[in-house]
Amino acid sequence: MIKMEDTTQLDSALLLFNKALNICREYKDLTTEVHTLINIAIIHRDAKRTEHSENVLQKVISLCDENNYPFGAYYAIMELGELYLDNKLYPKAREALGRIPTGSALALGDQLLLHELKARYYRETGQYRQALSEQGSVLFYKDSLSNTLKQQELTRLEVNYEVAQKNRANEILALEKEQAEQKSSISSAWHC
Repeated sequence: MIKMEDTTQLDSALLLFNKALNICREYKDLTTEVHTLINIAIIHRDAKRTEHSENVLQKVISLCDENNYPFGAYYAIMELGELYLDNKLYPKAREALGRIPTGSALALGDQLLLHELKARYYRETGQYRQALSEQGSVLFYKDSLSNTLKQQELTRLEVNYEVAQKNRANEILALEKEQAEQKSSISSAWHC
């Protein structure tokens, strides 16, 4: 992460993202355009340009709504909620959190981020019962994500083991074939 005090680096990053944005638009790549705009908003947020960040994120949300791209809207609204929380704009943060689409279509990591943001909001606004409830959801999604990652690692190990076993079996067959050919060649040499 770039230091917030160093706006020179942030402005350089902003120039690069603006170039990337032009390329996205030239190729009509909505997904990359949305994520580039979100990165631009983050740069403005880190440079303490709250109003610029908010404007960019609102444009992203409108763009996503116009193009039926709910995942882009999700990430933009999450960033907007975080922006409002960082600036202690709690009524706006509550409104943003209320706009976040939820449901099973969200990946585990996205669900985790959502509940972490909600827990933060409730904690900072003194709504500790709701914060505790959200923290329970955070733990649930962390555990689920951890189990998913462990299962993926186990599956990868099983596949690697099976591949190694097949490779070993193929090597043994190749050696047996080579030995049989050598025996045949020696046997042929003795019978001549």
